[in-house]
Amino acid sequence: MRELLTMWRDVRMVSLTVVITAIYLAGLIPSKGLVIVPGFTEVRPGSALPVAFSLMFGPAAAWGSAIGNLLGDVFGGTFTAGSAWGFVGNFFMGFVGTPQQGAAGLGAAFFAASLALFRRSMSLSG
Repeated sequence: MRELLTMWRDVRMVSLTVVITAIYLAGLIPSKGLVIVPGFTEVRPGSALPVAFSLMFGPAAAWGSAIGNLLGDVFGGTFTAGSAWGFVGNFFMGFVGTPQQGAAGLGAAFFAASLALFRRSMSLSG
């Protein structure tokens, strides 16, 4: 649990949080029109992303999912007092895979592979 706060000291984790927030927000905004109960619930295919991100990136996924959901409510016009509970719910949805990620070491391996692929793609494009 300590890693949820200490991650803010690591530039890579903060960067991952920003990227996860942007990707999750991009997954939420297009489905804002698919409302089931107005002001309460909607169809959200993007909600599959936080659990996958939590297995890959650990605590950055928890913060990124929570912040992305809050921004989705703000930009989607559904920001209410219930958005605080959405923040908490999405935080835990993004945290659910973190203990497994730490035990298996998946996050570090995936991050290293993703970073290597990104660097290679940047060197090929330049």
